[in-house]
Amino acid sequence: MHKEIPDTLEAQRRLVGPHHLTRGILYMLACGLMSSLIWFIAQTLTSKASIPIIVAARNIGGILFFLPWMLYHRKTAFKASNFQLLFLRSLSGTASTFLIVSALGSISLTNASLLINTAPFFIPIIFRIWKQTPINHKLLTLIGIGFLGIILILRPTLHIFDQIGSLSGLASGISFAISTALIRMAAQSEKMHTTNFYFYLISLIITLPFLSIGWHIESLQTLIPLGLIGLLSGVGQSFFFKSLQYGKAAVVSPFGYSAVIYSVFIDYIVHHIIPSPLEIVGILLICAGGILLTRKRK
Repeated sequence: MHKEIPDTLEAQRRLVGPHHLTRGILYMLACGLMSSLIWFIAQTLTSKASIPIIVAARNIGGILFFLPWMLYHRKTAFKASNFQLLFLRSLSGTASTFLIVSALGSISLTNASLLINTAPFFIPIIFRIWKQTPINHKLLTLIGIGFLGIILILRPTLHIFDQIGSLSGLASGISFAISTALIRMAAQSEKMHTTNFYFYLISLIITLPFLSIGWHIESLQTLIPLGLIGLLSGVGQSFFFKSLQYGKAAVVSPFGYSAVIYSVFIDYIVHHIIPSPLEIVGILLICAGGILLTRKRK
């Protein structure tokens, strides 16, 4: 007989006792590294495997990572308070993954990582539209700084729609913002492991129809990096929630922008790509605006 699991974020914070800020920051830095490695591996696979297979590999790995915990706690773990909320979170998260993997085929890892991390600038807008929550006027300047950085990265022209990779990356950031907003709503009542498990499971189910029309694997050797994507995804999610257990979101979340820094180094070491002066300014504006926005909004 398994007791109710104290696995909501607030319950887990009480279990670990006083916050250990250093641990929280280190977990978030590790989460950023996992994210960069996932997108880097996905980028190397864009010519070797179809996008639905890459997305499915991420989901299968996440399911296998959290399944032992779910089976150990049985019925208690599989019980969800608001399944509709979990479904919507999975739908928006799946869209974000499809869009960012699609973008990786035509833009740098740095820009892809940066554009998906524009999510904080859209979250206040989403809550304003969805829940009629007024946007604090103090946040408007920071949101404006973020959008200026986005403009410098995209450098829109009359042929903006030719930049399909960049637009896909930006759309991924918007979808990720919706997913993040739903996570915040679910975190009040749903267990962390349950939320993660259902995210990967529902996302896999959503992805299955696309596999029938987009099945392509270059060779069996491609299964190794695909499996690595799944493993890193599960580990990264665990690091993310561990970070929030040990430190307040307003303090540790900004360190998630370390993913952009990791991506810059990977681009330089692997592809010898150095951001242009305009891109550097855009990176600084988005990171600085996002960090300040995250802290003030909390």
